[in-house]
Amino acid sequence: MAIVIIDPDTLTLANFDAFTLALSNSWGVGVRGKNNGLAIVLSPKLRKIRINTGTGV
Repeated sequence: MAIVIIDPDTLTLANFDAFTLALSNSWGVGVRGKNNGLAIVLSPKLRKIRINTGTGV
């Protein structure tokens, strides 16, 4: 499980969802083979929250 608060200047509403999914995949959140990761990404600047789950959750 990962909880991330992020506010880079290059992040926009258009690429927020794709960025959070790529971040979860690159960090390898969860147990390999079980695909049970959970990532919660918050952006106070954009006022957005994204919850990414693996298919094993």
